[in-house]
Amino acid sequence: MLHQSSVIELAVPPCHDGAPDRISEVESVTQPIRQRINELFRSQGIVVAGIGGGSATGKTSLFPQILSNNHDCLLLSQDDYCIGSERSARIHGKPNLHVPEDYQVDLQARHIASLKKGEIISKPKYSFKTREPDGFESVQPSPLIAVEGEFPLHDAIAPLLDIGIFIETDDHSRFTRRMIRPRRNPQQTDLHRVLEYFSLSFPFYHSHVLPTRKNANVILANPYSPAEGNDRLETAESEMDFTGDGLLLVNFCSAFPSALPQQFHYTYYTHPCCTAGEVVAMLQHEKIGNELLYASRSQHVCDGLIRNPSVCFRLGDNLFNLQDVGYCRKQVQEGVVWTTCLDNGVRADCYAVRDQYRVRLSAYSAGKQSVNRERLMRQHAHSFREKFAPTTTSIHHDWQQEPCHR
Repeated sequence: MLHQSSVIELAVPPCHDGAPDRISEVESVTQPIRQRINELFRSQGIVVAGIGGGSATGKTSLFPQILSNNHDCLLLSQDDYCIGSERSARIHGKPNLHVPEDYQVDLQARHIASLKKGEIISKPKYSFKTREPDGFESVQPSPLIAVEGEFPLHDAIAPLLDIGIFIETDDHSRFTRRMIRPRRNPQQTDLHRVLEYFSLSFPFYHSHVLPTRKNANVILANPYSPAEGNDRLETAESEMDFTGDGLLLVNFCSAFPSALPQQFHYTYYTHPCCTAGEVVAMLQHEKIGNELLYASRSQHVCDGLIRNPSVCFRLGDNLFNLQDVGYCRKQVQEGVVWTTCLDNGVRADCYAVRDQYRVRLSAYSAGKQSVNRERLMRQHAHSFREKFAPTTTSIHHDWQQEPCHR
């Protein structure tokens, strides 16, 4: 039975570039949780711990550190008790999967009670590929049972828990982690992923998940940091930039005659929990459609080369206002950009914003593509600079401070 009379509040330290032992830091902070679990072991034998919080709060990544010293642990994921997209659509008119009604919380509660008695259960399984239930499996009881998901602190389950942990994060942290984490459903498009956050994850976190915090006796703050993004982002955009006067545009069109002009409108957003160097922006292009961009802290390499760990979601004609999910509008830039795609994924742009002109050579790549595309991009950039040196200036910039281009 949970006791809320003495709530423990802990905070996971921010991830830093080059941190020597991140796991040890997290284990140190979460040591009081393991101490409490060990005390319960000595007094009652079987212990049930609930680890709750919204989607992309870090439940899965923190789980091993929270319980690292406690062996023979059974993970009872709430995902396996999901009723699936088809039944959810019949209830709500379209799939939701972010409310308690879409999980068999009463069945999970009965299973927890059975496991505490030492009984074997037949647990349902869930497929993220089909987003539907996928059979059953026999599960043996264990000395430590960890119930993980969005609603393990639900009123139907909380009375069965011996310790309830709510992982708390701000809106920016949940949004960023959800955007950068690998897709669980390979069939999900960029647009569907963003739509799911705006229409489901964000509103139902505040209306249904966050209220379960009241049933926790441990609150664990887990904010996002850009260094975490650098570790998880699999793509990076490399770029080299030059500024100049109106002659720069003339030279650009001479060097890249296939470039075509189009209007652009970039809206940059910020959040109280954003750190220096993070970029969140909605990018509108007249001809190539709209994109949602998240970029972590830029990494200056050498000779004007910049690498930006980033992720970009292609949204077609759809447009989202990030103020609807907790952000504040910071700055708007609009103008004309001349764009052309060069060989092997290299892109050349010339931005005109009022009387300011900027040429940008870039390559967006991942894994083995990166070295080759970056090499080609640098060749194009150096060739342009050598040919038009009198009218160009190489620049080093921070996206947060120089947001007139992407």
